[in-house]
Amino acid sequence: MICLFLLEFVIVALHVGSSLQNNIISPNIINYMYQDNACQFNILSTIEELNNNIKQCDEIILEELNKNEDRKNINFHGKIYISSSIFENISHNNWSEEDTEKVNSQISVLLNNYSNQIFSWDINDNMIYNEWVKEWINKLNGEKQGVSKSPIILNNKNNYFSTYYNLLKNIIVIGNGINKHISMNYQQTIDISKCNYENDSHRLNIIYQILNRLLDEMIPVNSLQFNFNSISFTSSSSSEKEEETKKDNSNNLYCLISNLKIFSNIESNINFLIPYNEQTRTIEFESFIQKCYKNNIHCQFSFVDSIKNYKFIANYILFGKNYNSNISSYFNSTLNIINSKLHKRDNINSNAYNITFYMKNDEKNSKIYSYDFSLYMLNDFPEFTYTNLHKYQKISIKRTDEVIEESKSLTSLSFYVVVDISDNGERKANYLFNAIALYINNKKDIDSNRDIEVVLSVKDSRNHEDEMCIGDPNKYDSTCPDLALLTSNDISVYYKKVKLTSLDKFIREYYKDYGITLESKIYKYAFYDYHIDNQWMAIPFTVQIRTLLFNSTTFENCKLFNKNLELHLPPPYNEYWDSSTEETSWDWKTFFKYAKTIKDCTGYPGITFFGENYEELKFLSMFIQSIGIPFIIENDDKAKVKMFATENKIDFADRFEILEEALKNGSINEWIEQESINNWKNNPYPTTFQEIENTIFKKISNENILKLYSDTPTIIGMAIVNPEKMSKYFNKESSTIKYGYVPGISSYYGGEGFVITNSKKKESFNLITKDSFDLITLFINNTLPFLHEANTYITPFEDTENSNCKQTTENINECNNFIDKAMSTIYYFMDKNNNYVILNAEHVKSTSTSNAKLIIKDSDFLEKYYSQTEPIEFVCGIDPNYEKKEITYYNNRIDLPIITNNINTVLSIKSTNDYFNSNSNNDVSICTVADEMLKIARPIQYPLNGFEKMNEIETKELVARLFINIRHQHSSDKNPTLTENLEEFKRLMDHYILPYCKENNFETNFTLSECKVSTIKQDVYYTNCIPSEESDKTTICNYIPYTNAISIFSFMIIGISLVSGLVSFVLMLKYRKSKVLSAFGMDFSIILLFATFILTISVFFWLGEGSTAKCKLRIWFQIIGLTNIVGTILLKEERISSIFIGRDVRKIFAPKMKDVYIKLGILNLIQITLLILWSMNIFEEKSSFSKDVEYYPNLGYKNIEYCDIFSSNFVAVMFLFIFCMIIYTLLISIKIRNIPKEFNESKFIISSSTFQIIMIFFVFFVCIITKKEVYRSLCFIICTLLLIIFTRPLFIEYKLYCIITKKDPESSIVIVNASSYISSTDKNTDFQVSQFRKGSTMTEVHSIF
Repeated sequence: MICLFLLEFVIVALHVGSSLQNNIISPNIINYMYQDNACQFNILSTIEELNNNIKQCDEIILEELNKNEDRKNINFHGKIYISSSIFENISHNNWSEEDTEKVNSQISVLLNNYSNQIFSWDINDNMIYNEWVKEWINKLNGEKQGVSKSPIILNNKNNYFSTYYNLLKNIIVIGNGINKHISMNYQQTIDISKCNYENDSHRLNIIYQILNRLLDEMIPVNSLQFNFNSISFTSSSSSEKEEETKKDNSNNLYCLISNLKIFSNIESNINFLIPYNEQTRTIEFESFIQKCYKNNIHCQFSFVDSIKNYKFIANYILFGKNYNSNISSYFNSTLNIINSKLHKRDNINSNAYNITFYMKNDEKNSKIYSYDFSLYMLNDFPEFTYTNLHKYQKISIKRTDEVIEESKSLTSLSFYVVVDISDNGERKANYLFNAIALYINNKKDIDSNRDIEVVLSVKDSRNHEDEMCIGDPNKYDSTCPDLALLTSNDISVYYKKVKLTSLDKFIREYYKDYGITLESKIYKYAFYDYHIDNQWMAIPFTVQIRTLLFNSTTFENCKLFNKNLELHLPPPYNEYWDSSTEETSWDWKTFFKYAKTIKDCTGYPGITFFGENYEELKFLSMFIQSIGIPFIIENDDKAKVKMFATENKIDFADRFEILEEALKNGSINEWIEQESINNWKNNPYPTTFQEIENTIFKKISNENILKLYSDTPTIIGMAIVNPEKMSKYFNKESSTIKYGYVPGISSYYGGEGFVITNSKKKESFNLITKDSFDLITLFINNTLPFLHEANTYITPFEDTENSNCKQTTENINECNNFIDKAMSTIYYFMDKNNNYVILNAEHVKSTSTSNAKLIIKDSDFLEKYYSQTEPIEFVCGIDPNYEKKEITYYNNRIDLPIITNNINTVLSIKSTNDYFNSNSNNDVSICTVADEMLKIARPIQYPLNGFEKMNEIETKELVARLFINIRHQHSSDKNPTLTENLEEFKRLMDHYILPYCKENNFETNFTLSECKVSTIKQDVYYTNCIPSEESDKTTICNYIPYTNAISIFSFMIIGISLVSGLVSFVLMLKYRKSKVLSAFGMDFSIILLFATFILTISVFFWLGEGSTAKCKLRIWFQIIGLTNIVGTILLKEERISSIFIGRDVRKIFAPKMKDVYIKLGILNLIQITLLILWSMNIFEEKSSFSKDVEYYPNLGYKNIEYCDIFSSNFVAVMFLFIFCMIIYTLLISIKIRNIPKEFNESKFIISSSTFQIIMIFFVFFVCIITKKEVYRSLCFIICTLLLIIFTRPLFIEYKLYCIITKKDPESSIVIVNASSYISSTDKNTDFQVSQFRKGSTMTEVHSIF
């Protein structure tokens, strides 16, 4: 038997040996485990059930061990089932401490019984399918309005899951406490046929959080197990339905593994337990193992069998296929755990990267570096800062040319890092190269036929020459990278330029991949910088905050000199601030008060103030937000105009008085060079925006400020600082300069975030954006070092503690320092009954070889919490641990491990040092301070989202100007009040944070000046944007002023027309019997003349400001005037036509003049009826005088007023009626064109009618194409005046001219004896007889009128 096993082992070894040339990447384990149903225990069960269960399991184990000596090495697995009744009781809030103690008791009994027999315990709670868990999720989601699929965050506020978590943790802790060799596994039962990731995502996320939290709390969990009760993947059956089921099961398992990316940062193994049978033992695991590897999951595949089927002979399945997936070989064994290894066929060094540095003079330098995947860094790579990298035009990172040539596919990804070099240039930047190299490697593993080159460029956000994306946003822009790391201010700038892609789609994909929403990880106040217009435009990567920096020695010395001085160490160093009273509030009033106290005590400013990198702005925003004033507000206008603090006048100046006093009384040092201040004082006070921009204030460098009163960098009192900046001057081991909490309720929040641009070609856009977000995901992966290297103390993610701040030897040093310097050995805490408990302990100082110790000798305390009376000695360590007897220190507190109900827990005991020495210098970790400040840090524009004009506030030094105006008096004897200074600051702020009108898409607000008489224009004053070159600076008025040249000229024409008309009327009366007037008809001439008077008067109503009355009057006069002018000419032409075209001469004289008057009256009656209906708004509700809003491309929406006459059907009918009369007149004129010229004025009528038609069409056209009342008025005035000028001279003035000049036209009709043609009775009809004398001959001419 042994020989047979050895033979089979040799065969396997030979096959594996053929692949030794390949590099082993990572092991994937396929092992074998034994269990028996008798060793499955339910919690909570009754004592009788538990005892019977234990008895049955004992019998099985004893029976199997006695079968053969070889079975002594069997790895027995016990299983603990969490009863559904536990979940039910928690759901109904019926879970009690007694229930917990009962569970703990049963677990202790169970595990103690098998402490030397079963070393692997699987805890199964069936959470995936538990209906009570489903109810918990629904309840918790129901508490979030509008949320349907948000992950359940495991925290103390979550009563359901936190209760269960504590129960589960107790079980594992008890197991590890009984025997350190016991392995505790957390198990879920999976029905692979029902597996649905979308439905189970909440549960998987909860399982992830439970496991992650257990590991974070140092609770050892050996593995996470997914147990498949029944599974079938093979093709032993010929049934088509069964074949389909097997295929679905295989796909479901693959899908499950694919969607377990969320567990990629879990160090524990994920074990898939597969029931062992003839079908499953022939499973081909290649695809499953590949997916595990690609998802970076520590997978194990285990066959589960009954202990009764234990066999010593090794059965194996050998797969010798050469897959492109890089699986070389593996096999299964029913004897021992044998590692199956992933092999990579790679004859060239795939871990080598070619990095090329391109200088700005086009020179380049290339070098190949290898990568250490265990340390995630390039080997022997030189140290770089952002300043170093900014010198290069670009840097290319890719695999070696040999590797790329093999794949024959290279995708280039452009990556810009845009930072403020003056502020962050000294930050280390090697993490960029290390992350990019790993990213390239990961991409290669996913698709071996594709290589990626990342082209890195570091840009200065303050340098205009480094501006990116300067091309047309609608076209491919070569200046735009694929992704970029931008400052929070720049994100809104490029968003406004339409250069960024929304990341919402990728965040949803992140949730599908990792089972947790990315938004839930991000600190809430980051929302205001990176979430714009209801979409995520960036993912935060770095974070900046502000903390307090203070000199503890100054506090101690000042207190020493004056015992009555109220000067306590700032929080968190003194319990004085723990009570929440107004007197003990660490606010800005106290801060400035302490600054003055320190100034009086030391003679030096109590506040060290920095001005570099616009620190004044951060300082002021923190102050303003803490005194209850928003720094930036937004009005309710459609364009959302932003402004400083208030829409109205400054009414909160009294809240600034403490800041004013501090600036004036010397509590704050000078931070601006004296030369700049003198130049400002001696020059005229700047009043215009250009003068303000030309006034430059040169700042004293941070280092020189720190050396104002000492040769070495230090501060005398307090300062508001960026801790990352100060860390090079004051490290955490300093005993004098310490970090504390800023005053008030707000700290500054800033940082940088990743964005993806939208300026790539469409055919590659989806691929490029997917690659870009994959790189972002790698950067923010908290299990990799890059996020931690980019941030010194904190990260922008709530679930990610910076690895630099995790419990290390530095924390041990804090603990040592506390015990070494403690002046009191008395501690206190509150028990579960809220009673204070006093504890006395002994301190042993640290030595060069040992850490400080805390010895507890209090017998009452020891008996209650440790069930013993002998003293216990604890030592400073990394984590509170009872077995190791280790304690930790934090914020004047010691975390002491205790035992409660046989469970290791932690009790925080607080020192009474502050009662003995309120100024005791107990160090607080800067990480602790930074973390607390991050919780209250807010962006400057909070509560608004970021917008593109934030940079303007910084670069224009507006806050520095405000502080200087308050602190110094200008030489112009200008001594403004605080309110006046704030008003000026508001005016500047409101101006510079306005967007450009073009950027605002001309959704503008503006005011208009009075209408200028000379130009008929109004000046435009924009209130919500700054006009650009394209913006309209003026706009046309809504009316023509009376004093304008057009109006004056019109009045002159009107006057001349009326006067000339009256003269014509007098002359017509005088020469009424003249042959010329008689031929046209005296009555018709008078009617035509007065019709032109009416039309002329209408011009007056088109001038001046419009109104409803004027609008109606202008139409009344126009319609009546035009109707009578056209009607008179029409009826005259009709009468002439009836005489000369008719065949019966007697019929000619039948029409009487009263018939003509009746017809003309009917025409007027029709028009007047329509005018009345229109004026009374009958059938039409819309007013004739309209007020509307019209969009002007370079101005925006403007309120206009105009006489909207052509929107009325009545007016349209009236003008159509006139138009038809003109057409009819024109047709008659053409018809009678050959009659005697004394009566034939066809040529005049044709010309006049044609002109009238043209004028009407022109008026309608102008009214249709524009609503501008000025253009409409001009059109009507011009047309009306031209019509009058064209009509009267043709039909009246010309005839009078002939009469006056005695230009007697020859007559073609002379009636010598009218009686021969006309009967005596007919002579009484309405016709005229005129006598003309020519020489000695008397001629009688009979007019048809």
